[in-house]
Amino acid sequence: MPSRRTIILGALCMALAKPAFAADPGAAAFVTAIYNAYKGKDAKGVPLANERIIGRYFEPTLAAAMAKDQKAAARRNEVGLLDFDPFLDAQDWDVGAFDIAVSDAAGGTAKATAKFVNQG
Repeated sequence: MPSRRTIILGALCMALAKPAFAADPGAAAFVTAIYNAYKGKDAKGVPLANERIIGRYFEPTLAAAMAKDQKAAARRNEVGLLDFDPFLDAQDWDVGAFDIAVSDAAGGTAKATAKFVNQG
């Protein structure tokens, strides 16, 4: 049977550790700002028009590949391999509301899930 000291020490450790497991509010704000750009029928979304903008939203290796594809497609006057919006997986949208869940992951990263209904 655990002693009173063990129970109190355990409760104290849990109370002190709780803030360390809370998701970074900056990560939640970042993801919320992305999806706010898609709300409503005439929303513009997040235009990934150049390498600097792409680099703001994606991991560096992926951003470099996306930018390289975008430049190659422009030279050929074609659409790149990514011919849809990567945040909604769609070419057209009408998002009324969304639900964002963000949790901390290993190594100072966060995992975000966005739930929404597009065009009904």
